[in-house]
Amino acid sequence: TWAQQGAGTIFNASSLPDFMYAWDANSAVAVGDPNGPGTTFYEIYTTTDGGTPWTRTPTANIPAKLNATEYAIVNDYTVKGNTIWFGTNGGRCYKSVDKGLNWTVAVVSATNTDVVADLAFVSATQGIAVVSDAGGTTLTTYKTTDGGTTWALFTATSGTFYNTGDLEVIPNSATFVSSGAAPTIALGTSYSVDHGATWVTIDTAVQHTALG
Repeated sequence: TWAQQGAGTIFNASSLPDFMYAWDANSAVAVGDPNGPGTTFYEIYTTTDGGTPWTRTPTANIPAKLNATEYAIVNDYTVKGNTIWFGTNGGRCYKSVDKGLNWTVAVVSATNTDVVADLAFVSATQGIAVVSDAGGTTLTTYKTTDGGTTWALFTATSGTFYNTGDLEVIPNSATFVSSGAAPTIALGTSYSVDHGATWVTIDTAVQHTALG
């Protein structure tokens, strides 16, 4: 059974919620595209008591959107401890270290029309981002070693990183798992235990749109 929470107080007819994540039965965050005060700030709510109530994160705690067309990517987020990251179609990555109460933003790709299509972190500092151009025809990969403050292009030194399907981390491990879903590029899955430097193939010629 389901009960609606925050009716008339969170989100509205102009909202586009992108994802919700719960740390436990009480603490959660809900993130939506920019909406509300001047439509300049992402619509983010947090709760510490299971949703009774949800409280909108003050706009002073959220860096403004890059331009009129920037928005978050649906279900494109990753969590490590109390830290959560999400990507945008402006080549950027938002980050909160306190379960959504305060946010910073960093540039992943200098091309502000690129889409940060996937994110995964094996630790508070080590992460990988898959970035697509606006047309979805070219994919590049970036790596961070400082929690997402700075990002640099990288290429695996050996093995196949299947970056067209999904990128996840095995819980409670330092293992990335990648999957491929575009027949024109590569199909299969692989894993890496050295922060993406080398990849070991699990299978090939099988489409895995999503992992987990």
